[in-house]
Parts: sequence; C-alpha cells; structure tokens
Amino acid sequence: MPGVVLTDKTGTLTENTLYLDEVVGEPQAVLRTALACQAPDGRQSREPLERELARAAADSGLAWVGEPLAVNSFDSASKVLSRVWRVGDEVVVAATGAPEAIVARCALLDAEREEWLIKVEQLSRLGLRVIAFGCRYLPSRPASRAEAERDLTMIGLAGFVDPIRPGVKEAVAELSRAGVATVVVTGDHPRTAATIARDVCLLDGDILTGGATLDALDDEAVTARLRHATVVARATPADKLRLVRLLQTRGDVVAVTGDGVNDAPALAAADVGIAMGRRGSDLAREAADVVLTDDAYPTVAAAVARGRNIGSQLRRAVAFYLGAKLALVTVMVVPLLLGRDAPFTPASIVLLELFMDLGASVAFVAEPGAPGVMQRPPRPTHARFLDRTELATIGLVGLALTAAVLPAFLIIDTVGHARAAAVLAWLAGHALIAWTLRAQPTLSWTSNPAFPVWALAAAAVGLVVTLTPVGHAIHLDKLSAAELAIVGGTTAAAVVAAVVGRLLLRLESRL
Repeated sequence: MPGVVLTDKTGTLTENTLYLDEVVGEPQAVLRTALACQAPDGRQSREPLERELARAAADSGLAWVGEPLAVNSFDSASKVLSRVWRVGDEVVVAATGAPEAIVARCALLDAEREEWLIKVEQLSRLGLRVIAFGCRYLPSRPASRAEAERDLTMIGLAGFVDPIRPGVKEAVAELSRAGVATVVVTGDHPRTAATIARDVCLLDGDILTGGATLDALDDEAVTARLRHATVVARATPADKLRLVRLLQTRGDVVAVTGDGVNDAPALAAADVGIAMGRRGSDLAREAADVVLTDDAYPTVAAAVARGRNIGSQLRRAVAFYLGAKLALVTVMVVPLLLGRDAPFTPASIVLLELFMDLGASVAFVAEPGAPGVMQRPPRPTHARFLDRTELATIGLVGLALTAAVLPAFLIIDTVGHARAAAVLAWLAGHALIAWTLRAQPTLSWTSNPAFPVWALAAAAVGLVVTLTPVGHAIHLDKLSAAELAIVGGTTAAAVVAAVVGRLLLRLESRL
C-alpha cells in the first residue's frame, strides 16, 4: 500500500516570495489596474502577489484614487476578482485573475484572444506565475457581477518568479525512495505548475487540468493517471477532495497539504491533513492533523522520517518488554512446577523491574534513526502492530532470556547461590539481548549514551549484588568462580542465540 502526498505548489514547494519579473502590455496601465484591483488604502491584509504589485506601482510613482462601490471576490469557479469604482463622472471596473478567465471576459477578436493566450503560454513555460488584468468604463454602476465583468478591455499580463524552497528536490527524492508519491495540486496555470514540478525533479508525470476538464473524466480515468509526479493544475477545492477519495479507494495512504478555508474538507478527509501554520486559516488548522510551522515541503519528509523512526523504535521496545515479561513468567513458573524454589524474591523482582522497565525505556527512546527506514514502503493502515515479525521478536527475546536465566538457576543446587545466579544472568542477559534488537548494534556509544550506560549499569549492579555482601540485603549469596562461569556460559549462549535469531528473522529491515 503506497503513500501519496497531495501538495500545494505556492508556499510549500516554493517560498511564496513573489518577484515581478515580466509585464506584457503598457507597464503603467498594468500597474495602475493592479492597484485598482486591491483593497482601498490597504485596509485588508495583502497577499505576497498584491504586495509586490503595490511595491512596483509605488516605485513607478503610481497611485489609485477612487470611491469604492463594490467588490466581487475571487472564487475557484470564476477565477476572477473585480472591483467597481467611481472615478469622477465614470464608473470603472478593474478585474484580475487567471489569464484564460480574463481573456474570456474581454471584447477581443479570435486572433487577438489567441495571441494573448500564446503570451500566457510563453510566460508559464518559464515557470512564472501569471495573472491578467482587464478593465471597463461605464456610465453607471453595473447591476450584477456578470454585467461588470463582461466586455472588458484587455490591459496586460504580469509574471512573477516564486523561488523553489531549499531542500525541496531532496525531500521529493527522499519521499519517493520511501514509497511516498508526490502529486502537485495547484490553482496555477498548467504550464507554470509543470515547469515548477520539473524544477523539483518531479519528472514524467501526467498533467491534468481541474474544474470542468477534470469533471468530464470518470473516476477510473482520473485514478489511472494519479501517480508520482502527476500535476493537477487549475484545481478547485472540490477537485482536491475528489482526488483524496479516489486515492483512498485505490488503497493509498493519503496526506494533503492546505492553507485555505476551502481546503478544510480535503484536509479532514485525508489520512493525514497537513495545514500551513504561517499562512493557514484557522479552519484549515482545525481540520488538519498536523500543522507545519515553516510551511515547507522538506518538513513533510522530515516528519515522515521521524515518524517511521519512532514507529521502528517503539516496535523494538515493545518486543523487548513483552519478551522479557514472557521470560519472567516462564522462569518463575518452571522451577515451581519442578518442585524448586522461585528464582526471584519480591525484592529481586523490584530490582529487575527498575532496569527492565525504566532503564530500557530510556535507552530505546534515545535511539537515533534506523538506517534504511526511508527506503521501506509505508505500513498499511490496517496492519496489526503485533504482526508476525513483532510476535516472532517477542518470542525470540523470551526464549533467549529464559535460556540465559533458567539453566543457571537449575544447575546450581543451593537456593541462595541459585537465586544469585538467576539475578546476575537476568541483569546481564536482558541488557545484552536488548542490544541485539538495536537498529544499529555497532553504533558508537556517543550517539546514544543511554544504551551503553544502562547495559553497563545493569551488569555492574548484578556483579555487586552477587559478588559482595550487598546481596545479603535481598537474600542472595556470593557466587563462586565456578558458578560465575556457569552464568557467563548461559548468558553468552543466549546472546548468541539472539544474534542468530535477529539474522534469521531479518529484524534489521523488518522492525
């Protein structure tokens, strides 16, 4: 079951720091119309694109003065924003939006319309984010939005550079190696989106156009084209939600990035909704499972890696913990069935639990990332935590630890000495067997000092309570050299068995 991230382009793959790079048309007319499309006196917070246009207009000494009459907000259906102004004795309609939407509303001959669309195509192939401007002069206020936005005069185009975020190429490649596909879903022009996708090494993917074009395709046709590096341009919020559901029906684990109110349904429907913390709306953050504080796609890859490492270490820790509990029950029950005394007194069990529970927890939690964790496919959402590998590992730990402790206890006849042997074998053996479960057993001690400190402390305490009078406090007798050799032999044999089991079960790549 693969994973798929449906990601925005602007602000996620790119920096959302726009620079005006190209103007097609008379520059002052374009910038003046751009100002007329913005909120009067900056009363509303401006988007980066609006701020850049305002800066360019100010640098050219331009300003817009008029009485605002109406505003027709941008929406995913019309892809146009327009404002109506009274300027002197005239009413002016200024409109901006997707070039194809503005061109369609302008009073142009077919050849002129085609010429403008060719210019849009040329700018988009450069990876520029392109918007168009149109205006209309009327004797009186238009009665409706449709009336205001028809028969416009085409003013021109503005193309903006939006730099690629550092690390995006590497993040896309890392996720791909991990079996996670990246699909770009954006409202931008198809050529702009495709160019940006190519710049971040999303190569050879299909290019789909959202809205009515996507609606005309049946679910099977759309699903077949959703793969790594696919680009869905001019996408609407409804398109995004549809893509999520189609991918989930196919069996994919789907993550979605989004920042707007309209993204909330897709964020809520995704297996993992990822909201943008810096520019995201409150509703988007509420609907999401995760909020990115830096809005950057590389953080998504880092989160996947961190999550996989946590999952891997958790599986190792649980396998050790449950395996040790299984061994403890076995070591306690078998001697009783044979008519022998219990190997551990209550005081001994308290000592063992301190190392088995607290010490092991700290040691496993502090483990660094497992190598190769990002070269594995995602775990299916329906996969059991206690799967075959986990159960086999629990059994391996239980058998190995039992093999270290039980023979040492049974071989030695004197109860006090036998119990001392069991305690030492347990403290040394359980730490060494846990060591064989590490993702990187040969890791330098400086990478996770907690693990070697725990192992050495367990062995040291075991030697102190079994070789010195300190052990008398918990009813343990001092071991002889021969008895110490028995403990060493059973513990070594158990650790060898654990290493062999690790290799046979291929735990390095399966846990």
